Amino acid sequence: MPSAHYRGAPGPTWLAITRALVQEHPLFSDPSTLLSRVTEAWDAVWGTQVGVAPLAIPFAELDPRAAIVGDFFETLLSYRLAQSGEWRRGTSAEKDLIYLGKAEGDLDTEIKTSGQAGGYIYGNRSYAQPDKEGKLESAARKKRAGYYLCVNFHGSAIFRVRVGWIDAEDWEPQKAPTGQMAGLKKHVYEYKLLEVPGDHYLGAPLRVVDGVGSKRLGTLADAGFQSVGDVALRLQAAALDPKRWASLPQAERARVLDVTPEVGDILRVVVGTDYFDAAWPFTVRRKSQQRSLR
Repeated sequence: MPSAHYRGAPGPTWLAITRALVQEHPLFSDPSTLLSRVTEAWDAVWGTQVGVAPLAIPFAELDPRAAIVGDFFETLLSYRLAQSGEWRRGTSAEKDLIYLGKAEGDLDTEIKTSGQAGGYIYGNRSYAQPDKEGKLESAARKKRAGYYLCVNFHGSAIFRVRVGWIDAEDWEPQKAPTGQMAGLKKHVYEYKLLEVPGDHYLGAPLRVVDGVGSKRLGTLADAGFQSVGDVALRLQAAALDPKRWASLPQAERARVLDVTPEVGDILRVVVGTDYFDAAWPFTVRRKSQQRSLR
């Protein structure tokens, strides 16, 4: 049963509702500021040192697990946003971000991160488990429904930032009875989370792109392609729109990028993904305006 915001079966009307909800959120409605704060917190994570001299160790050298990286990031982002006076970091019984400003509505926000390459978001299995009375939401439990900021990363690179509204009923437990996680239903990714596009798309490793497995990754790496940005910039250098390039005959596709037909075929898979569509606009600008790629 969807929340009061969403009625009927999932569909395009839900996407319009999500867009309206995002516009009501004081942070989500300002994507430039949101990405700036996310980037500040992310850079602070990787600039952290653990311990004191002579045992001070850069955080990156610890090869931290993704869950630890996510915890550091969520904490630093919460503290950074709290400096504005509009937010505070929530307690364990509250959402991650508690809104203190003047705007009306339930604007408290949950932060979810994932270090898996697939681009999905996960929560604790309890998110999808009802209480003893069969309820997913109750006064005795941390509220599930509300605004969410979802950040996907791989290694030290953020590759996806999404915002939206997720209800308690949107979570489903892992199929394995021993699984400890809950995932989001398909319609959430389609209609209830919106992309916040930015230059971070370009730094994404090709591993995160659908259809690029380990064998193809090796072939692309040998040809000099490590990131989504490597592909985008090669196309830009050739003055080619991705869709126009993908429509060329195989031999011509390979020739104009100076790659083998095999590499050209794999690049066509990359260019045909929704992820690449979102990344492409950030390469179409003067070189002097481009941020360096990770």
